[in-house]
Formats: sequence, C-alpha cells, structure tokens
Amino acid sequence: MKVAAVWRAAHQPAARPSARPPGGRCFPLRAAARALASVTRSEPYTPRRHCVTIATAMSEWNELQDAYGPATEIPKLLERLSPDARNKVWGELWQRICHQGSVYSASFAAIPSLTNAAARWRPEDRPMVLALAAAIFAGDNQSSDFAHMRATYANELSSLRALTAETLRTNGIAREDFIYVLQAALAFDGIRPWDLTLDRLNDGEFEAICPNCGTPLFVAIGDYGVFTSFEDYALNENVRKGMLYPAQASELTGVGQRLYYSALEGGHPDVAEMLTYLFGTAECAGCGQQFVLPTSIEREYAAGKPNTIQD
Repeated sequence: MKVAAVWRAAHQPAARPSARPPGGRCFPLRAAARALASVTRSEPYTPRRHCVTIATAMSEWNELQDAYGPATEIPKLLERLSPDARNKVWGELWQRICHQGSVYSASFAAIPSLTNAAARWRPEDRPMVLALAAAIFAGDNQSSDFAHMRATYANELSSLRALTAETLRTNGIAREDFIYVLQAALAFDGIRPWDLTLDRLNDGEFEAICPNCGTPLFVAIGDYGVFTSFEDYALNENVRKGMLYPAQASELTGVGQRLYYSALEGGHPDVAEMLTYLFGTAECAGCGQQFVLPTSIEREYAAGKPNTIQD
C-alpha cells in the first residue's frame, strides 16, 4: 500500500459505483466524499495554542480532540509510526487526525512527532509522513488563526521544508508518491490552491470553469488523454472535447516553474510533462474559446472556498 491508497481511504468515506477502470476517478470526487460522509466525528478544529508531544501526560491528550472524540489513542499511534507505508497505523492515524481533510486539536499536536519521524527515516521512506503533516497544515477548514499555528510550529515547518526538498531530489520514489511530496512542499509554504489540489494529477482529472461561457469543465491529464469536456468521458468515449496546449518550459513561471524543475530534478520527466499541460492553455469543449488553465482552476477553487486563507 502506497501513500495514494491511504490518502484515498482517508478522503473517501464510502465507495460509489463507477464505470471507470480500477483506480479511476468518479467525479466530482471531493463533492461526493463530503456529501457521503458516513461516520460521526467531532467538529473540525479551530486552531488554538496546542503543542503536545508523545511524552505529554495522557490527561492533556484527553483534553484534545481527534475525529472521533478525545485524542487518547493518538500518542499510542504516534509511538507505532513506521516507515513502512503498508503499516495499518497510517490508515488509523489519517482517519483520526486528518479525516476528509478536516483537522483537530490533536492534529497539530502530532506535528512534532511526525517531523521527528521524517528526520529519522531515509528519504524514500518519507512520502507518507510528509503527506500527512502537509495535509494537516493544508487542512481546508482552518480559521483565521492558521497563521498563528504556522508561527507556533515554525521550527517544525523549517525542518519539514528541508526534508521535503531532500526527498524530492531522491531518485526512485514512485510517481504517485512523488506527486504527494510535491504537494507537501506547497503545503508547507502555504501555496493555495495547489497545496490541496495538485494530487489530482494522480487521479488524472481537474475541474475548471470556462471564463468565457461559464461552463463547468472536467480537465483530463492522464490515462484518458489530455483534453477538456463537460460530459462524463468515462461513460462515453464520444463526448465533445476541447484541446489542451502545453506550456513551453521557458514560458513557465511561479508555481508551475518550480514544480516542473523539481520533477525533472527528481527523475520524473513524465510528471514534468503533465505539469506543462496543467500550467498551459485549455480550449473550452463548450464554446471553443481558449483560456489559461491554472488561472481557471484557481478561480474555481476560490469560488468554492470563499474563506481560503492566504499566508
């Protein structure tokens, strides 16, 4: 089991029928996951000053909350952290401290332990722990106190950034895991919306809105090809499609440029190529007009997340 399997289990409370091949994505995944929430859990955490370690008295962990109530199980799970991504501890920890992207008081309290584990392990063993720490910092239910939590854990963030950079330069990491580590790097720097959405490269699909006609679009970048569509192309191969035009490496700037060269340096030219499409130009399958794809994705995210926090 790699990072992707645990990530999907933590973000999808229930399966739903799909015409897609195994590992394919039913869209819109995020909306479905939230709508199908099937477990009773605590209210998402409004960050406060919590800095607890494994050594903290159990009574203090009892005062913190995870997804299911008092966080008394969290220190036991942190003691069992393993560099083996197949270890069952990861699935339970994700479900408790980053359930469907929500974070809790126990989530931030776990950051020092996650950071220490990442520092002890080899770069090729870090994707899981880095992905979890990043998901906590990128938790999409944060309040305006998020900046304070970054200040509280500034030392851990500095370490996590360095460990992530080293991991990205390590050859031999599986493509899906590499994409999660790329996303982690953005999360530790607070770069929205890509700290929450870049992992969709693993699903091969993004969502955007045509700025000309307002048509909601599916953007395929992966096994199904590279194109836009406003219909379910997994159910019907003959849907109307729009072209995707990749950006030239020399044209990339900002986040796109950073991700592109990180992928090349990490030995993933296939990911680098996918990124040129993601940060390129798209043709609307509805009206035929071309538009800048990353700008549209960012606007679509902002429209759905009016309270997005910017560092």
